Amino acid sequence: MNRIAPSWSLVLIVAMAGFITGTLLSPGSHRIGSWWDRRVSDSDRGDRIDASEVFDRVAPSVAFVANGRLERDAIESLLKRANWTVTDDLVASVTHELQSQWARGTRPLRLPTPAGTPPISLDDAEIEDLFAWQSGSGFVFDTEGHVVTNWHVVQGAYRLQVRLFDLRDWNATVVGVDEDKDLAVLKIDAPADALHPIATARSTELRVGERVYSIGNPFGLSSTLTEGIVSALGRTIHSQNGRVIQGVIQTDATIHPGNSGGPLLDAAGCLIGVTTAVLSNTNQGLGISFAIPAVTVQRIVPNLLKFGVPTRAGIGVRVVTERTDLFDGVMIGHVLPGTVAAKAGLRQSYNPKTRRYEMTGDVIVGIDDRPVRVYDDIYRILDMKAPGEVVQLHLRRDGQAMTLPIELQLIAPTLVSADELLEPHD
Repeated sequence: MNRIAPSWSLVLIVAMAGFITGTLLSPGSHRIGSWWDRRVSDSDRGDRIDASEVFDRVAPSVAFVANGRLERDAIESLLKRANWTVTDDLVASVTHELQSQWARGTRPLRLPTPAGTPPISLDDAEIEDLFAWQSGSGFVFDTEGHVVTNWHVVQGAYRLQVRLFDLRDWNATVVGVDEDKDLAVLKIDAPADALHPIATARSTELRVGERVYSIGNPFGLSSTLTEGIVSALGRTIHSQNGRVIQGVIQTDATIHPGNSGGPLLDAAGCLIGVTTAVLSNTNQGLGISFAIPAVTVQRIVPNLLKFGVPTRAGIGVRVVTERTDLFDGVMIGHVLPGTVAAKAGLRQSYNPKTRRYEMTGDVIVGIDDRPVRVYDDIYRILDMKAPGEVVQLHLRRDGQAMTLPIELQLIAPTLVSADELLEPHD
């Protein structure tokens, strides 16, 4: 009996310890287990903040972009008031003249009049009536007054204004656009203390399911925040000029007309993309939203600031884009002087004597291990390359296959369509 008693005592002690431990580790806000879960969760969150903090942090960086385009109906009305016979040619001529005056900074605008008649000057109210306004979004890129937005937001603009978070309006000029990537850089003369550049995250480290936010001006309603997740990564979409944009972020954050050009943000309030398109059957923003990744913005915008035009890693050729079925690949139309293509001895199909494209040019059939059938294939491959990289260019010359190592150089993108259909030549 004396030998058994200590054993039962030990059992009771162990049982009591287990009960206490289980109680402390059970779910509940006061439990050790819950405390540990919160500690792990907090450590995983990193710099994540809640939605209101994201808005407070980023809203001062978001811009309202207004695009003023000359409206045909307003010009027709103006001409009728001047007792002119309105024709399509006259409307086109007057529109072109007013656009030229606006671009030159001529004020006030003067309505073109027949020779010998006094000019008609337009007052401020009449000028305002000429413009049809559309709006989009953008964000402050630096303290020098550069604002990034979509190309399609500023396309066709003859008057641009940017409204900052402090509600002050600034006339804007276009520094450069990249139509292929649907990006544009504007310049405003705002003071540095009114400019709040947006912080940029590494969009290459995104994961599907991460929380994201969009801030923009849907339907002209400024400073609107929506929330969602990263729905997919690595999507490919087409810009409005038909070129592919690779590595696009797909999100379910609600995007409406007017959000275009605004920032897509991660949970820390840092830029991960530029909202650019919505795939929807209703055309009301109720669909799948896409954003150009920040890594693309970081690559494109500095070149636009430096050169004013988009630049690419390339070899220095213009290619023929018509009747590609004749040569099963992409035929080189022109080899640009002084480029790596010229130094490598690539052959062009354009004959300056006959001013025709002939079947004598090199045909690009592959780059590295990827086949080339159309120009978009070249674009997709080189778009992910950097100047200085060496690629293996697979060609067909005079019916024979050959491969040349080519070091890519920084060039402005050039593409030419044949002015005549290619015809086989003897």
